[in-house]
Amino acid sequence: MREVTISQGLTMWTARHGNGGLHAWLHFDPDEPFEVELELLLDGSTFVSWVFDRSLLARGAEELAGEGRVRIAPHVVPGFLLLELCPADGGEPIVCSASALVIADFLARTYVAAPPEMAQGLAVAELEDFLTGLLGEGAA
Repeated sequence: MREVTISQGLTMWTARHGNGGLHAWLHFDPDEPFEVELELLLDGSTFVSWVFDRSLLARGAEELAGEGRVRIAPHVVPGFLLLELCPADGGEPIVCSASALVIADFLARTYVAAPPEMAQGLAVAELEDFLTGLLGEGAA
């Protein structure tokens, strides 16, 4: 796992894994301002992780967001978010809920460390660097 600056532990609730909930962690590294990592501890010994766009957490608090391996939406129970996490191996999705307040607090701390507009500026700079390298210094 890479070095991270901001981490947040949380409990993920799912019917499939019993009443005790699953231990999970959200991680954010300001050097990778678009990404968050969600680690989930399954069966007490197996870690599974997903890396996805940070903005998915904010969008998922308002409406169904995401496609592919991670989808997030408001839960029917107020104060919770519903997450659908699909394993990389194509196994059965893990459908769970987590505290919207804990996720919002984590997201707010990531915005302090790396505001969304900073991430957008980095994306433009990276694209310019890539194109300059691809086309050569004289062609840009």
